[in-house]
Formats: sequence, structure tokens, C-alpha cells
Amino acid sequence: IEIVKRPSLFFRDMKYAVRPGLIPIYGLIAAFLATLFQTFWILKIFQSFYPDFESFRKATSNLSEMGFSVLGSEEKMKMVYNAMYPDASSLFVQLLIAPFMSIIITAFILHLGSILLGGKARLNHFYRMSGFMMITGLLGIVPVIGNIAGFIWRTVLVFKGSKVVNNFTPKKAYGVTAFYIVLQIFFSTMGIL
Repeated sequence: IEIVKRPSLFFRDMKYAVRPGLIPIYGLIAAFLATLFQTFWILKIFQSFYPDFESFRKATSNLSEMGFSVLGSEEKMKMVYNAMYPDASSLFVQLLIAPFMSIIITAFILHLGSILLGGKARLNHFYRMSGFMMITGLLGIVPVIGNIAGFIWRTVLVFKGSKVVNNFTPKKAYGVTAFYIVLQIFFSTMGIL
């Protein structure tokens, strides 16, 4: 509740916690649920629009005719289409690994951004911070709008958390936040986050 009502106080208390551990268990649970919601909606929406490969091929070729060559070859189209119809074992592995990867990559992004701006906080603070921030992913239960709201909330938490954890001025905290946004967008478009 504190992370919602008073995030700055929450991150200050997190920084000075006695025997804090590495990643909070509720962060892992929230990350798992966020991954579950996002995967469900991505697959549901994609499979609703493209029930067969021919409909996907037609939509992709229509985009190409408009000048948006998203997928060049039919081989790439088949790869994307097949990824949206995963088998049970690959879906299970994705749901199991993605939450950990999300927390770890986010922690490294925050740590690197902080170091570039002169921060002295240790990586374990950012593991905890990114674990706590996974609560924002629960908004993903509402497709599209929930993801946008979650991203905005997570960005606010990055600002407040990096300011408190690093004892940064607002200017430096905005720098870390901008760094986070750029890398989050990059990794998201690459399909990593």
C-alpha cells in the first residue's frame, strides 16, 4: 500500500531495511501475474484478428502496400505467426522465465542509468526496487489502457525511487527516468521486455 500512497517514503524505507533480501516475493508474484495478463491479451487479440496464416499474410501485405514494410519475407511472417500460437511447453517456459528476466533487466537499466549520473547505490537496491515496481504490471489485466497506465505509473516510480535510492536531485532523477524510458522502449520493441 505504501508504494501506492507514498512511494518516496516507501523507497527510503526499502533502502534502509535491515536484512532486506534480494527480490521481494510479492514482486516475483506481481511480475508473474503481469506476464500472464500481457501474454493472454497479446495472444487473444492477435488470434482474434488473425485466425489463420492467410489473414495475417493479407494484413501484412496491406501494410507493405501502404509503405510500412514490417515483415519482409514470408519466412519472417511465419515465424511471427507461429510465435503467436505457442505450444503449451514454450508458453509455460515463457511464463516462468519472463518475470525474472523483466526484474533483472529493469534492475540493470536502473543501475546503469544511476551510475552514469554518479549514483553510488548498489545493484541489490535496484533488484528490490524493480521487484517492487512490478506491481504496476497488474494494471495489464485491462488490455492496452492498463499497459499504458502501468508504464506511466512505473515511470513515476522510477523517478521517485532513483531520487531516493541515489540521493539524487530531481534533475538527475529525471535523467535516470529518461534513460529508463529509452531503454524500456528499445527492449520492448526488440521483444525482450
